Amino acid sequence: MAAAIGLGLNVLANEGHMVIDIGGGTTEIAVISYGGIVVHRSIKVAGNYLTQAIKNYFRTEHNLLIGETTAEDIKHAAGSAAITDKDFEGKIVVVKGKNSVTGTPDKASANMPDIREKALTDPINKIIEAIKELLYDTDAEISKDIYDKGI
Repeated sequence: MAAAIGLGLNVLANEGHMVIDIGGGTTEIAVISYGGIVVHRSIKVAGNYLTQAIKNYFRTEHNLLIGETTAEDIKHAAGSAAITDKDFEGKIVVVKGKNSVTGTPDKASANMPDIREKALTDPINKIIEAIKELLYDTDAEISKDIYDKGI
């Protein structure tokens, strides 16, 4: 509810709004109408999960152990769920860390779309699945409002 108010939505109106708040530990998904939460889901897939997925990607794909801050920076750069920027497609990121095999300092390069597809697809799909489940439980009249206004 606080996220909806912060977005400037009229939460007291007789229209429905879907709000998704991807936090650090949980993603909160709610449909709001008439000043209350109509349906709600909370899943434990959020920012920390995405950060860990990026760390796992570099460990498995590049034998590179990276730190939390590095993974966070990559998440902010690659973490969009929609492809909107043509320059993004060719963007390469060079990441420094520790080689997981030799234990020595090392670096690896990866392109952003590859990071998104290999590291972030699973967590993003879990969030999308929770959204679909919530939409299934949403009343038809409120679904119409969500269709008209978006998420």
